[in-house]
Amino acid sequence: QHDPCNPDRNCRNHHLLFIRRLAGGNATGNTNIASDGLGDATDELCTDAKNDTLVFTLAVSYLAQPQSLSTAAAVFSVENSLVLAGRSLLELHRRPVMPQKLAKHWTSIGYFRPIFDYLRAAGQPRAPYLKLLGLSEADLSNPDVRIDNSLLHPLFQMAEQECGDPNIGLHAGLTMQVQHIGIVGLLAMSCQYAREIFELHARYQSLIGDGFVFNYYLIDDAFCVDAAVATGHPPLGRQEYEYSLAGLYRLQSQLIGGDSAFQRIELPFERPPAGSAIESLLDAPVSYGHDRIRIFLAKSVYDAELLGADPHIKQLLETQAHQRLLQLRGEQASSDPMLARIRELIAERLAYGTASLESIADAMQVSVRTLQRQLDQHDTRFTQLLDDTRQDLARRYISNAELSLLEIAMMLGFAEQSSFNRAFKRWFGESPGAYRRNS
Repeated sequence: QHDPCNPDRNCRNHHLLFIRRLAGGNATGNTNIASDGLGDATDELCTDAKNDTLVFTLAVSYLAQPQSLSTAAAVFSVENSLVLAGRSLLELHRRPVMPQKLAKHWTSIGYFRPIFDYLRAAGQPRAPYLKLLGLSEADLSNPDVRIDNSLLHPLFQMAEQECGDPNIGLHAGLTMQVQHIGIVGLLAMSCQYAREIFELHARYQSLIGDGFVFNYYLIDDAFCVDAAVATGHPPLGRQEYEYSLAGLYRLQSQLIGGDSAFQRIELPFERPPAGSAIESLLDAPVSYGHDRIRIFLAKSVYDAELLGADPHIKQLLETQAHQRLLQLRGEQASSDPMLARIRELIAERLAYGTASLESIADAMQVSVRTLQRQLDQHDTRFTQLLDDTRQDLARRYISNAELSLLEIAMMLGFAEQSSFNRAFKRWFGESPGAYRRNS
């Protein structure tokens, strides 16, 4: 109950309400649940509603201490309100771990479907290549199947040798279609301007794979596509680079067309002794020996207007892409003990405003610099994990009709509901109220 004359009491009651809501409890009742060795002292405290401050402090301590999660289902009776401590945290720690550990670097099978179609057209049996990757024929049609990128070099070596085609990467890449890059391709087809395609690809590139890190920028009189191999990625051969280069050429031609031809290309390998077919096939001058792929296009390409734009379809697809990206990051975190631990610590501290890099480093007993270095090695950042954890919890909490939007905002550590509303729309493409009505 709100007391205008007692702000301290209001603050305390807000936190008590928060813990009850977090646990899924209701506003009345006086049920005590024995739980995993709280001990006689705690049992006595649960039946004493006089010292609510002490009870609240104990509740918070169970929420904040991972080693006390087994006692987090304790129910405290305070002024005729149920205060459940830690049920949501207990659920966080009980989340199933994904059974298949992700490869350190991977790519969706759809992106490499053209190489298998090329092999079939060349009369080559695909079974040996599928065996190399540990896949079946049916896996080629499953968009959720991913290839371990460490197997790409032997895959292209085998294909080049068996087909006798020294330019197999270029030839296969030039057959790529928009559907081969999944939902990112569908999103691109719904854009009104070319710049939207580049922005969306930069945001959702990890849904295709994490072998390359793409950046797009304007430089002098040109627009540059910059593709660097991800940190820690196994070395790539010429065929893998040329396959990706040809695929980009084919996709930009399909999606943008017009005056979108490559003006010049920089590649991160030495010119082949026997020469290269790149200049003739892609009709652009090439220089070799650089540190990454750089493709230069006319500056006008960035603002080119596209046909077939559909803002409604784009919004629906982007919501789905957000969800897939969240699922992917959850898999990555679940498959890596350190990332999973960081997300758990963030979730435990969000509502108390203590989910900072410093507090997480302290909980893990490492320095902030060490934690940042470890995150760099995993190709992620603390702010990304924080955002992902909030998004994951927001989707859970919004489905609980007993929780108001203000309560959800506080539970996720937002100081204001307006900040939560903006974040929610960025995550799911619509306001929390609209999302709740439509779900």
